[in-house]
Amino acid sequence: MKYQLISSGRLLAGSEEKESIAQIQRITKLSETQVWKSLLNDKPKKLLSSYDKEKIKKASLALRKAGLEVKVRQVPSVERGGGPGDIAPNKEKSNRGKERIDMLPYSITPPEKRSHSGCYLAALLLFLIVLLYPTHL
Repeated sequence: MKYQLISSGRLLAGSEEKESIAQIQRITKLSETQVWKSLLNDKPKKLLSSYDKEKIKKASLALRKAGLEVKVRQVPSVERGGGPGDIAPNKEKSNRGKERIDMLPYSITPPEKRSHSGCYLAALLLFLIVLLYPTHL
């Protein structure tokens, strides 16, 4: 089960605005302007997402103590069906045991496409040598 920490975009009722903002800044490492623009704009915002329930609970308690109105939401884990990259697209078996091509060792997976910047640099140097080479020898 995945957990999400959602901010409502408001401070808790009865919390001291300046104190709350200062504490939220210490927790989130955001500037006061960023706190106002991203966390206190009356719009819900996902702050944290994790499979670790304790991590979410700890962050939730800290932000509530600071005065930010937050809630924890459970998001069910969705298992994908056989998609691109699956080696064994047998839909009768569980997806957990399937290997994905991008998870195989380098010796098995095809190498990524490389940039041709080295070729362009070599061509540019060759062009400059030809251009600057004295032709009156």
